Amino acid sequence: GGNLFTGTLPSFLWKLTRLEHLSFEWSDISGTIPTQISELSVLRELSLHNLKLSGTIPDELYGLLSLSRVTLGGQRLVGSISTLIGRLDGLRLFAAEQNALDGTLPSEFGLCSSLTHLRLNQNLFSGTLPSALGFVSDLSYLNLESNWLRGTLPTEFGRLTKLESGLSLASNSFSGWIPTELGGFEKL
Repeated sequence: GGNLFTGTLPSFLWKLTRLEHLSFEWSDISGTIPTQISELSVLRELSLHNLKLSGTIPDELYGLLSLSRVTLGGQRLVGSISTLIGRLDGLRLFAAEQNALDGTLPSEFGLCSSLTHLRLNQNLFSGTLPSALGFVSDLSYLNLESNWLRGTLPTEFGRLTKLESGLSLASNSFSGWIPTELGGFEKL
């Protein structure tokens, strides 16, 4: 079960400039993620999971350079993930599953050198997988199932030797051969 909070994210939150962890989950909070989130400059963990938020992920979120965990799953978020995601080189977990996010996956995910978990399943992403994802050497879990992704799997994915928690690419439109480079996933 969750809390029974309603309304929008309260504006006083953006005045808590030393806040390091912000978590609201499984509640009826609606509205958008405001641009004032940029005021939380030392925020390390943002968990807004299974609320009723809508709108886009504001670019200001990608300016929070201390972020290590972002969970935005189970919302009504739309739009794309900005190429500014590459600024978050300390990001370890990014989860925005079960939304209506679209566009292509930015190759700048490859700049998130600390990323270990990426969950973007059940969205509307299209296009091909960026080969740059194969250079995120600490990635141990990747879930991109149930999108509109297509094309072949990049051979660079063979570099993801730490994938041990899971790899899910089901319910997309991939084609071609499965690269032999993926045969080195001994931990899966």
